Amino acid sequence: MIPTRLKIADNIYLSVIRTDKFKSGLLTFTVNLPLTKENIAYNMLLTSVLKRGTESYPTIAELNRRLDELYSSSMDIRSARLGKNLTLTVSADMLDSSYIPDDTDVLGGVLELIAETVYKPKLEGEYFPEAKVEQEKRFLTDSINAVVNNTRSYASSRLSELMFAKDEEFPTLEELKDTVASINNVKLTDFYRDIWRHSPLQIFYVGSLSEEELAKRISALFSPWSISNEIIPTRPYPEPICEYKAITERMPVSQGKLAIGFKMGICIGDERQYAAIVLNELFGGSAASKLFLNVRERLSLCYYCSSSYDRYTGTLTVSSGIENKNREIAERAILSELNDIKTCKISQTELDSAKKSLLNGYRQIYDSPYDLQSYYANRGFFGFTDNIETAKQKVLNVTANDISELAKMIVCDSVFFVEGASSSGKEEAEYDE
Repeated sequence: MIPTRLKIADNIYLSVIRTDKFKSGLLTFTVNLPLTKENIAYNMLLTSVLKRGTESYPTIAELNRRLDELYSSSMDIRSARLGKNLTLTVSADMLDSSYIPDDTDVLGGVLELIAETVYKPKLEGEYFPEAKVEQEKRFLTDSINAVVNNTRSYASSRLSELMFAKDEEFPTLEELKDTVASINNVKLTDFYRDIWRHSPLQIFYVGSLSEEELAKRISALFSPWSISNEIIPTRPYPEPICEYKAITERMPVSQGKLAIGFKMGICIGDERQYAAIVLNELFGGSAASKLFLNVRERLSLCYYCSSSYDRYTGTLTVSSGIENKNREIAERAILSELNDIKTCKISQTELDSAKKSLLNGYRQIYDSPYDLQSYYANRGFFGFTDNIETAKQKVLNVTANDISELAKMIVCDSVFFVEGASSSGKEEAEYDE
């Protein structure tokens, strides 16, 4: 399953994975915008407001009723960050035409709703309804505040703030809340209109429909799409290495949270990314990793301990839940496992297990239209074309020496520790990784 890409109109591009494997079809419409502190907040708020209704279906209830009429199709709007870019995506999941027992035009109905979301959202006069914007602002602020109540998420967020402290585009939680508070319905409407003026429309489809049929139907509805001063996606580049930072905060929780951030300097587009992917899997990306088997299981220092690699920033992070008393020994143990990788203390069993885990993950992508869309659309966003089979082969080609040489480039950048101030038992839902 490899996408076919075609230009169907000025500034409108369609990628199609044609398959009859799934009972539903997935359709996504994506635009991009520059990453700024303000845009992050505006984009998050806009996705919520756009879900509240269109000109023809002005309430959530009416939107849902129309989706039910289209054989329980679903529609979602979301914002995402890809390196130095933001995206806004309208997606729809619809029953495949071969399973529709009558002449209901499900595709046409879904495209109509997406087009209305883009061109004709619910307005009062010229702007988004003030009451709805203010309500969504409260919901978004509550969601940001809720991060603090989940200490694992909070530790991860605070670690990111430390790692990207010199990045002018990266907002802290407090800056994000301040920007949300400053937005009104007029500003948000202006932001919404500005998006469509400057970004090409990237459309992705996974399902049984032909490229020709899709192109014809989409072109008829989206022909007014016209932009100027086109926004070009910023290619991923590594975050610069900064001065080492270590911060501890006390919170009224029973379990400490240790988050460690490393700068690796390898992003998507660099052929060494495959060595970075295997390195992360070997280090802490699976249940067969060094962190899981040694730090968590053998030494019993953590309730959970895992690592993740961000291919859009070139960073590697470790997240762990520990007893306060084990903070220093746990940190040393984590760094010791990374040092073993640097000195090529990697057994063939460890390397094979890491690759087997990754290859299984690649195979599972074929089982989900959402995973297929995400894999190809995110890479295609930057013009990268490695398909799944190519990626699998490049993972297989990675050697222990490749991983060791790459690990030598890794620098510990920041450490953030939530020191639990409570002794009343263990926290919930933190032990099953």
